[in-house]
Amino acid sequence: MNPNGSFLHIDNFSDLGKVYVHDHNPEVKRTIVRPVFKVEKVENQAYYFAPGFIDTDNIFFSCPLAISYVQVNSAKQILPQHGHSSIIELDIKAFNKTLSSYVNAKIEIKRWNIDFKIIGKVINFINQYINSERDIKLIDFNCFSKIDLNFKDKSIIISAIDNLEFVFFDNSINRVGKDNFFWIEAEIRNMPEDRYLRKLIISNLANQCTRVETKEYGALIVFDIESAYTASYSRRMIEESTALEKKAKDLLKLDMAIEYNPVEQSIEQLAIK
Repeated sequence: MNPNGSFLHIDNFSDLGKVYVHDHNPEVKRTIVRPVFKVEKVENQAYYFAPGFIDTDNIFFSCPLAISYVQVNSAKQILPQHGHSSIIELDIKAFNKTLSSYVNAKIEIKRWNIDFKIIGKVINFINQYINSERDIKLIDFNCFSKIDLNFKDKSIIISAIDNLEFVFFDNSINRVGKDNFFWIEAEIRNMPEDRYLRKLIISNLANQCTRVETKEYGALIVFDIESAYTASYSRRMIEESTALEKKAKDLLKLDMAIEYNPVEQSIEQLAIK
């Protein structure tokens, strides 16, 4: 922890989603005033981080920090003691994109070995959510103790798709006096818990098949339906379906690599379920 009276500097203060809080000497163009948090020890196991600005003589001016759509009023960290997690407490206002309304929020983040500088990521997540024009009243401000605050890369797609479990079936339906219908369908299980990835998988499966149905176990996809004057049969599992599964997964990876948006995935984590 920084000693009492030192400062945490804020880089990219005006850049949406790029705010970075750090404790090393800033390597940025010198400005008349710079945004900071002043570190003040208030008791043995707690620090108060006063928001404000410092001038060229390092004189501190205390005031709320307006970072894009988020106004930071106060911040505090309680260090771990007696086996408990470290706690960061933030008092903020979150404005909508037009700045015409706002919500007050008190954020409590509980994690082991947490560093106060993580609040830069918290602010970035909230600002990205608001910039997407979603309802500020639907932000889950209690989620920050649970979610991963790092933006992902496309490698997460490969892992999510490789973990999917496909079971293929032949199926048909008898139509009296008409050609019968025949098709292949697949049950898909072990879908990712991440809501954004689930939605992306479902929407891209629709590019491969005639119909997609969400199920309690995951999803059911139905491939092209054909008609023929041939006897129908009951649903039956396709024992050798390795090629079918590989084709379906490869197409998913190609489609999802184009559509995947790490910012959208992060925003989805903040929405109230």
